[in-house]
Amino acid sequence: MGSGYDAPVGRCLSNAGRTASFAIILGIYAVAGAAGVAVASIIKVPTLGEGDLVPLAKAAVADLVATVVVWLAGIAVNNTSTYDPYWSVYTPLAYCFFVLEEVNLKERDVPLARVILLGVSCWVWAIRLTLNWARDFTGVNHEDFRYVSLRNESFRAKGHPKALYWILGSFCALMLVPTILVYLGTVPVFFALSKGVEDDGASPFNPLDIIACCVSVGAALIQFVADEQMRRFRKSEHAAGTVMETGLWRYSRHPNYFGEIMFWFGLYLHALAADAASFWFTGAGFLAMLLLMLFASIPMMEKRSLQRRPEYARTIETTSRLVPWFRFRARGVTRVESASTE
Repeated sequence: MGSGYDAPVGRCLSNAGRTASFAIILGIYAVAGAAGVAVASIIKVPTLGEGDLVPLAKAAVADLVATVVVWLAGIAVNNTSTYDPYWSVYTPLAYCFFVLEEVNLKERDVPLARVILLGVSCWVWAIRLTLNWARDFTGVNHEDFRYVSLRNESFRAKGHPKALYWILGSFCALMLVPTILVYLGTVPVFFALSKGVEDDGASPFNPLDIIACCVSVGAALIQFVADEQMRRFRKSEHAAGTVMETGLWRYSRHPNYFGEIMFWFGLYLHALAADAASFWFTGAGFLAMLLLMLFASIPMMEKRSLQRRPEYARTIETTSRLVPWFRFRARGVTRVESASTE
């Protein structure tokens, strides 16, 4: 990554093996989690009304502190990708914290089936995403190409000091913003558990609870299938310089992102199942995720695909951008030919 942006610890760990790297990441997250819980337990958060939002505020404090610890670790090992697993860590742990606070300690009469299905949604998605990261993880010496691009093109190439990259690029853009988005996306989990049926007027367990879980778990399944199809394609002899246009990728250019967006929509449905009239606003997190994918993640991936595979321009003409749909007719082509990697 160049001596101008290197960190001494990062140079020492550049040859760490995969097993050692897993241990390093696990240690970083153990410290981050402990620090977040400790600070959130000690600090006095402001209360609103009768203090019903205190658990949500404490979760925000713990989330921020943990992010800072992961960031500091990233500086130490000279790699912003220390944050990569964080995306899937916060939501299931926040779910457990909210269950403890709202259902156990406050003894709200939240339907048990609602609690269970919400937990299934959070944990199935989190386990799937974490295992996907683990399978592709090569070590602490590997950094996501998007981070490398931001570091080199927006900071190093312009002669900015490395401290500016670590503050504005690494922390603010690549860690803090995703932390805020995941926090907002998880807000519906808190509200789904914050009202009991008899005590607070929440809706009894209903079909929307089941639909919400099906959407969330189905979204995780879509991501799993899309990632597995892409993983097999990349390992095939036809992958070099060609475009993936089979399986789910035949009907969407980004089926994995579609699954991601649908998961957060599923969490929003969980909140609506508890009280649609009161919790409609919790969809802000889902909308934020949608905007992130449409205006940041997808454009960045498509720019890279066009640079590496010029024929991807035809895929843009014939394949839905996000929502899986039937293929379109390319300009100047009388029919859309069957795509195949064979």
